[in-house]
Amino acid sequence: MPAAFAIALILLTALPARSEPIEFYYPERPPYSYTQNGQATGLLIELSRIILLKAGVEGTFTEMPAPRIFAELQREDVQCCLVGGLKIPGREAYGTFTRPIFEDSPLVALFLSKNQKLFVGKHSFEELAATNNLKLGLIASWSYGEHVDGVIKKQNAQVMRIPSTMQQGLMLATERFQYTLARGSEIDEIIRLSGKQKKDFLTMPLSDLNERRERFIFCGKGVPNEVIERINAAIDAVRAGSK
Repeated sequence: MPAAFAIALILLTALPARSEPIEFYYPERPPYSYTQNGQATGLLIELSRIILLKAGVEGTFTEMPAPRIFAELQREDVQCCLVGGLKIPGREAYGTFTRPIFEDSPLVALFLSKNQKLFVGKHSFEELAATNNLKLGLIASWSYGEHVDGVIKKQNAQVMRIPSTMQQGLMLATERFQYTLARGSEIDEIIRLSGKQKKDFLTMPLSDLNERRERFIFCGKGVPNEVIERINAAIDAVRAGSK
């Protein structure tokens, strides 16, 4: 065997085996993840691309409704992950969370400037929920956390369920409800989709909603532990580099 060929063979066998491409699913949730001109984009999508590149993991990004994503994650014959998943009790029974990739800012109330008088003197979500003439708009099927759910139930708050993020701003602008809850990174997109200008809206921090939620890549049963370890190492490197 020629020496050059033998060296090349040794180097080739020393390289880590390439894992098959992993499907990274995401819900349509701008600005975190959405489809634009047929391509996946958004804050969490672009962050995930950087992490996967550093981890040497090949992946494809596909938009999918949340219920179907969680059905796919439970299949052992499919290598797939959810981009930007929340650590909700029960999910770890059928998958693995990576280290956190992003931390949300606390929820705030978002409402029209012209309705400011309705919110004067109120400082907490519980006070807003207890006010009869204030209807709250929340995205259907989204989790806003145990405190929000508990206050809504306790105060029997008026809640309108919004079909998707695409309607949130427009329904607020047309006063289908008086306020919605959103995080800092979501507000510009809500206003853009409302058709109004930034000056037409106000935000109000709420004293009982100061939780910052971490978001993760949540991988299903079919993803090998070795791949998750590589992703975790890349997350550590990316977060360390951003400090």
